Amino acid sequence: MWSYGYGNGFTAYQHLIEKWGVWIIIAKSLTPVPFKIMAIAAGVAAMSPTAFLASAVAGRALHFAIVATLIALWGDRVMVLLSRYGRALAIISLLGLIAIAVVQHLR
Repeated sequence: MWSYGYGNGFTAYQHLIEKWGVWIIIAKSLTPVPFKIMAIAAGVAAMSPTAFLASAVAGRALHFAIVATLIALWGDRVMVLLSRYGRALAIISLLGLIAIAVVQHLR
């Protein structure tokens, strides 16, 4: 990393994961963006495996509980919405997470 000039950025990223890692994983768990991206990023930043596992379980459980509740309440309408706009929701979620990261970094 350091030979490419990204040492300071990587160090800042590691500090971000140390401070907000659990909340980042839980927030990411609520989006339709592939979870493995954040799992790899947390591993690269040396996030505690115990903290990662606990936040991943909590976040994914919350995600599926929300989806199950929406389907139980509104059934087929939610399924049609998810199938029709799934890709757009994923893109919006990813852009939202990037925006939050940028705002946090600029503070």
